[in-house]
Amino acid sequence: MLCWVWLSALLIYHHTTALFVALIVFGIYLMPFWIRSPERAPRFRLMVVYLVILFGYIAYLTLSFAGYFTSLNAALGNLANGILGTARPSPLATIATTNQFTFERAVIRSVDVAMIIVVFSLIGWTVVRRKVYNSLGIILSGFVVGTAFAAAFLLGWGGFGAFFIRISALSAVVSILGTGYLITHLRPGDARKIVALGILVIVVSPFAYLSSDAAQPGAVRWSEYAALKWIDLHVGKDRPISSDSRLASPLIYFGFQEPIGFEDEGTNLCNQLGLVRIFDGLYYPDSPDAVSLALCSAAQMSGVQPDYAIYSALFAEKDTGVIGYLNSYVPASPNAGDMWDKVVTLDKVYSSGPSSLYKVTPTNGGCNGI
Repeated sequence: MLCWVWLSALLIYHHTTALFVALIVFGIYLMPFWIRSPERAPRFRLMVVYLVILFGYIAYLTLSFAGYFTSLNAALGNLANGILGTARPSPLATIATTNQFTFERAVIRSVDVAMIIVVFSLIGWTVVRRKVYNSLGIILSGFVVGTAFAAAFLLGWGGFGAFFIRISALSAVVSILGTGYLITHLRPGDARKIVALGILVIVVSPFAYLSSDAAQPGAVRWSEYAALKWIDLHVGKDRPISSDSRLASPLIYFGFQEPIGFEDEGTNLCNQLGLVRIFDGLYYPDSPDAVSLALCSAAQMSGVQPDYAIYSALFAEKDTGVIGYLNSYVPASPNAGDMWDKVVTLDKVYSSGPSSLYKVTPTNGGCNGI
């Protein structure tokens, strides 16, 4: 029951985390049946609970198998185009910093990627051959199988952007566990090779971090925290609030159920172009109407009309930037805050200096009426 309550809570606010947890646990329960081991998972009833949550979430995530396969086909098509050299860069790459990889950074990252590939390949080979003999091996193999399932779902859901960012982080954690397991279970010569590769990863990792050009999320500043506290005291928890995803996450922790962040919408070209226009309108506006149009477009894309919108002038600082769902975006223009103040559909109800909260007046006739 505690596991069920825990995953249910995760499903509300951290959908991807809940999916990863469910898939990994599913992989652990699957392993004894696959390798025909006498060791079984603790409780079959608990497995049923996880399976119900898992497939319920998958149904919610993909809406239909047809939708999943359509998205998967687009993702695989992009991969084929990339291999053939005919791929067109995503429009989001023009404003995203995390997707801007140089050749030097790709070489540096190849070290930790190689570690992940080696660990997953060695453990995966034992799974294929059904040569897992102890409980630790069963659990770790379940982690690997669950991660593979998660990769397959993310590939169809968010394309290769979601696959690379989210699965690489999860795979790194599993590889750390797998490295310790392999060192104690491989022949001495093979174990020394794993240790050498691990040392190389440790040495190169600082350079990989320093070579990153992604905008740093930083901590929530005191002025932003003051604005969040005011919102917590004076705004209903069920009211939709438009924000970039950097402040959308703190809003979730304050208990707000409908924060609207600046999110990547997968491989759909029209949605990506729409997101670029929204980004330019919110953070690089040339007029107040551009802000109003961007807010209206964001409401149409998300399907939720915000009652409030929050903006922080700190988004224009180089060490802050605008942190999105799958990407880190370049900082806003210095005059963006002034443009927000002049929007006729925004009524400023609170300001802590750099951070401001606006009451949003819906436009008549949709975005075309702006």
